[in-house]
Formats: sequence, C-alpha cells, structure tokens
Amino acid sequence: YYQMKFLLLSASAALAEAFNNHIPILAKLPAWQRGNPEGELDIQVFYDPLCPGSRDASRSWDAIADKESPVAGKTYAELANFRVSLSVLPYHLHAYQMTQLYYYFFQQKAEGLDLLQDYLEFCWDNIGKYDESMSEKDFKPIWSIEVANQLGLLAGDLRAVYADENSDLFTRKVWKVPMSNGIATTPGGTVNDIVLDQVPMTEEDWEDLFKSLYPESNEENLH
Repeated sequence: YYQMKFLLLSASAALAEAFNNHIPILAKLPAWQRGNPEGELDIQVFYDPLCPGSRDASRSWDAIADKESPVAGKTYAELANFRVSLSVLPYHLHAYQMTQLYYYFFQQKAEGLDLLQDYLEFCWDNIGKYDESMSEKDFKPIWSIEVANQLGLLAGDLRAVYADENSDLFTRKVWKVPMSNGIATTPGGTVNDIVLDQVPMTEEDWEDLFKSLYPESNEENLH
C-alpha cells in the first residue's frame, strides 16, 4: 500500500506539472521533534496522513524511543535528532486536504507543533472512514469539524485554512522536498542525509538500524 509504484506512474503527468509550476523547493522542511534536537544522529522521516505503513513506522518508533539503545546509558530518542514531516501521496484520496491543515499548525508556532502529532494520529485513526465518492468540496467542512472536536479547536479557523491560498502553496512546497530528494513513497526517510531504502516498520527494525549504525557497541556486548 505504501509502495504502489504503478499508481505513481499513472500520476506522472500530474507530478511533472507540479514540478513545473514554479513553486520553490524549501531549503529546510518544517518538521516537529520526536527525539533530541542535540542528538548525534540526524533522522528525518516523511509520513503520509493516510498511509498505514507510516502509522506503523511512527508508532513503533514511539514504542522504542525511551528504551536503552545500543549505546550504553542513552535511549534511542536521546541519540537521534528525530524529525517528522508530512508527505502527501497522490493516490491517497483526501490526504492532500488533510496535509493542508499542516499550514495551520505551523502558523500557531509552538502550540501548534504540540498538536501536530496528535493531529497525525487522528488522521491515521480515520484511515478508510471516508467514502471514495466524497468530493473534496464535501470533505473539507466535515473534516474541519471532526478535527476541531478532536483537538479542541475552532472549526471556523480550520475551514479558513482551506480558503487561504497560502495553505495550498505551502502544501505543494512541503510535498516537493521529499520528491526532490528521491523519496516518492511513504514512509520515507534519511539518516544523516542518506536516503533509507526502507524506513523501519517495527521495533525490531529500528533496533537493527541502530545496531548497524553503532557496530562497535555490538562488539562490546559480545565481551
């Protein structure tokens, strides 16, 4: 479901048009922290709000983050400057409209950032809820009310985001960052600016990744 390359190929014309619409590529992608800003590993992940694989990768990281890492005395979260950003996929219906609210949360500064992970979890909890026949026009007001009720926000404020062309501009800018770095599926990510073949999906996968990054710790544990 998160590889679906044949659908990406069918959307190639639309993607090419998006790249030619003079929307600039952001030098630094807005993200929120799920680790330690001073961590020695730089990990950036890209999640789609309707991707089950993104959900699994995120929740497995949360499950392991506070456990002891291969480096004695440090947790996984302490080692990693672990940043999360959204990357909408064109074949997930309504994921683009969900991602547009990303703009609202970053406009709210720190308070919005605290809510952003909660918002993403709410998106994942609604995977498969909305009928594919629902139009974009019908989805936006319904989703605004659902999110407002869940997060204690004003539905009118969220509806206003959709009326603001800057939210569309911002979403396209955000989308271009992973695409311009060769990340066309979710979950996607980088470690120290190197693109991962596959983002870890389970706790064991995260453990294996860190062991590969700290092989000297593995050798110490054998003695």
